[in-house]
Amino acid sequence: MVLRLTLLPSGELQSVDVVESSGNRAFDNSAISAARAINRYPIPDSRDTFDRYFRQFTIRFEPEV
Repeated sequence: MVLRLTLLPSGELQSVDVVESSGNRAFDNSAISAARAINRYPIPDSRDTFDRYFRQFTIRFEPEV
């Protein structure tokens, strides 16, 4: 499954969207909950670097078999 995360300049999560579902609702909801559980994401000091690479990014969750 793939999520798109959008962060605020403070590192706080602004939004999380499902880009590609795993097909398993429980797994998808677990991944969304994990992304939302982080209080503040680590971000670089440089605002330009943040805007370019960290403001919005995707993350892939893959279940272990």
